[in-house]
Amino acid sequence: MLRRFLLFSIFLLFIFFQVDAQNIDRPRFTPNELNNPGQTFCQAEVMNVEFQAENFNQSNIFRVQLSNLAGNFANPVVIGQLTATSGNLARVACNIPQGTVLGSGYRIRVVASNQAFTSPVNEHPFTIAPGLPAGASPDDFGTNSWIAHVHGWSTTESNITIPIADTIDFFNPANYTARFEVDSLSFNFNFGNFAPGNGTPGLRDFQGCVKPDFFAIRFKRRLFLDSGFYSFRARGDDGFRFSTDGGASWLITSWQEQAPSSLCHNNCCGVFLGAGLKDLIFEFFEEQIGATCSLTIEKAGPPGPITPPPAITVCPNLDPFQLNFTPSGGIFSGIGVDRTGIFYPNLAGSGAAVITYRTGLGPCLQTSDVIVTVTSGPIATISGLDSSYCIFDGPVNVSVSPAGGTLSGPGIVGNTSFNPSAAGIGLHSLLYIVSEAGCSDTTFFDVNVLPGGSITFEIPDSLVCQNGDSVSLTALPEGGTFSGEGVQGNFFNPARLAAGVYAIRYRIAGSSNCGDTSAMAQVRVKRIPNPAVTNVPASVCENGADIALLPLESGGVFSGLGIIGNLFSPQNVTETNQVVIRYFIETEGCADSSQQTIAIERPVAPVVSISNFLPRYCNSEPTFTLTVQPPGGILLLNGLASSSTINPQTLNPGLYQLVYTFKPATTCLDTFTANGQLEVIAKPQLSGLSDQTISQGESVQLTVSGASSYLWTPIEGLNATNIPNPLASPEESIVYTVEGKDETGFCADTATVSIRVFEPLFIPNVITFNGDGKNDTWDIKGLRTRTLNKIEIFDRWGNKVLNQTSYPNPWDGKVNEQVRPGTYFFHIDFEVDTDRKGILTILGEN
Repeated sequence: MLRRFLLFSIFLLFIFFQVDAQNIDRPRFTPNELNNPGQTFCQAEVMNVEFQAENFNQSNIFRVQLSNLAGNFANPVVIGQLTATSGNLARVACNIPQGTVLGSGYRIRVVASNQAFTSPVNEHPFTIAPGLPAGASPDDFGTNSWIAHVHGWSTTESNITIPIADTIDFFNPANYTARFEVDSLSFNFNFGNFAPGNGTPGLRDFQGCVKPDFFAIRFKRRLFLDSGFYSFRARGDDGFRFSTDGGASWLITSWQEQAPSSLCHNNCCGVFLGAGLKDLIFEFFEEQIGATCSLTIEKAGPPGPITPPPAITVCPNLDPFQLNFTPSGGIFSGIGVDRTGIFYPNLAGSGAAVITYRTGLGPCLQTSDVIVTVTSGPIATISGLDSSYCIFDGPVNVSVSPAGGTLSGPGIVGNTSFNPSAAGIGLHSLLYIVSEAGCSDTTFFDVNVLPGGSITFEIPDSLVCQNGDSVSLTALPEGGTFSGEGVQGNFFNPARLAAGVYAIRYRIAGSSNCGDTSAMAQVRVKRIPNPAVTNVPASVCENGADIALLPLESGGVFSGLGIIGNLFSPQNVTETNQVVIRYFIETEGCADSSQQTIAIERPVAPVVSISNFLPRYCNSEPTFTLTVQPPGGILLLNGLASSSTINPQTLNPGLYQLVYTFKPATTCLDTFTANGQLEVIAKPQLSGLSDQTISQGESVQLTVSGASSYLWTPIEGLNATNIPNPLASPEESIVYTVEGKDETGFCADTATVSIRVFEPLFIPNVITFNGDGKNDTWDIKGLRTRTLNKIEIFDRWGNKVLNQTSYPNPWDGKVNEQVRPGTYFFHIDFEVDTDRKGILTILGEN
């Protein structure tokens, strides 16, 4: 019992120490300083996670899990994993999945598989922000603004100086994280301890996301610069540099980790640039704590001594003009002048204005002045007039100053008075121009002449037709307004008006002093008769009947080819295929007309035919196709609809009538017909013959039936050739052909019969070698007419001395070229006849 208790206690201690020994520190991001509140990662960005793990099995798998937006791990997403190695400090490259919801509040934790263990979550929640949009390229130059390309970078160096900075890839395209635009040519940014972002002042259209530290910005702009001297000043907290040729060379460079520093190219004295497109690039990198950068671009003007122009005196109303100093290209300042040297006398005012001209900057600064005096000059005035007069008022005296100028305008008399009736109703502008001591001035005065008094208004031609021209309306005095139905400005338009009498009013709106008057006139609009004709057809046949034309209103006159009164006769139109029928009608001096076109159809009668067939066909012949013209009609075979393809084998013997009808696509022609006839004859069917076998000298009766007449070929061995049952006595095997025809002799059938004729078979039973010329060989008669399979001869001991499948030459009885008299046995195997066996004796000397 004690032993069991001790073992159980040791087991519990083992479990306790095993469980207690497992440990995973809370995960953190690397580099360590990035594990700060407000940390941001781009969507789909690689996130390096570091953690400390102790006492896990080698096969253990560590999985980094991502929470939801609220930091909850109810449904975590695995974003990276690592199999346990010998070391306890682990770094895992994790990928934020594409499509992860954007926002703040995310957390991570590490989960082990063996032993199972879950770490605490990371210290601070972090943000997942959108990445760059598709198509964004770090090679883009801005044209109307700077495009700032933001890149992430990292290094193990603690102090980034030259040349270390030149070995770091600050602008690796793989680390391109954000971009924004800057509208102004010069700019000054202070990002503080935070990276650029949507909330950073001065940025426009920010896209992507960046880390608070270890970022670099490349500002790029393609800009046309005029020829001249330019000053470039740059400032940055850490490395900065500036180029006007796309980075091929650098005008300003301070490419190292540093406190905020400023540099001005050429001591701010400026550099000369020829006119043209310049690829401007300003680069800046930031390594932790604070991020400021700025760029100032000014047109400095050429350095060196300045030669000013002499003092200038101008009139106050002179047009703006250019001030010219030597050398050109500097900056102007002073009252009435802009930076480019355009002087505006009206803005400067009377008196002496000091204009300062500046070239160069810093130690190269040069200035010079010129005095521009704007004289007082004459001031033209017009007085003694009211702002308005009635048309019937008398002349009014006009006063001008200073005297000696010229007064002009409507109603001006003798440079001293204004006559309203001479000026006429309306607003008039009076002009006074005066010159004094080389300067001149101009002034205007507007006078409104108001209507009033009696009106003369009448319409001379008060009768117009509905479709007549517009009538011009006139009245005195002028300047009033016409109104009424059909009135358009100063015209009366009868179009679209019904027949009747219309009143037109002419009104002159006056003032409280001049009165308000009007007059009335009348005009009668006469009705236009309707020229429509209701029954004009679109087309007629050339031989069609006369048509009585029916207008909606009678009393008019018809005209056109084929017209007699109100009748149209197509037969009288012979020289054209189109006729225009016109109808003209007039009532009370108002007329209208109509015209309609009639097409005259003159169709040509088609030639209808059936062809491509024979008068007779045997019912055994193949299909044939009729030709019908023109196509598109109807074909009848013995009164039934048929296609043009005829198969005699499907027709019963007899006569067949063909009828083809065709109707042209016009009402002017009737149906046309073509006819044909063909006969189908039954082909004879011969029967009764069978092959025969006879011996030479014998005869056989041949019998055939199924036809009306017969003809046998060849004639050899036949007693007749034109009967159905001739007697055949051929000397040798033969094949007879018989042709049988129907009663007309048009259709025929043929048949053949084979007669096999055998010779009498004679097989000798002896061969002699006595020199008498008889029985010297084994000559078998009758083999020529029989089919032989083989001939075999055996000696008396059973040895085969002859074995042939054919017997072209008689056997001479020799075996191995020697004659051996004695008794032999033969076997003849025929294909059809009965085999023959027997004894053959060879006589002669050994």
